Amino acid sequence: AGASFTIVGETLAGGTAVPLVEGGCVAVATGARVPDNAGTVVPHENTRRSGDRIELLAAVAQGTNIRAADDDFPRGHRIADAGSPV
Repeated sequence: AGASFTIVGETLAGGTAVPLVEGGCVAVATGARVPDNAGTVVPHENTRRSGDRIELLAAVAQGTNIRAADDDFPRGHRIADAGSPV
């Protein structure tokens, strides 16, 4: 808690991830791609924003809210047969 970061960009759903830099953070919309080198995602409700800076309101463990692309279904897993309505 109390750590602060400079907001260096914003990533929207369907957009390209903004590169993350040392001491910086990126605002990531729900469903948007997280920067490849991000180690944690902190919900905005757990931050305080002042201009282009955010402060964390609680301690956050490394890896919190980070999920790999294949966490729901492993690569190669069939989730529907061809022609099935989805």
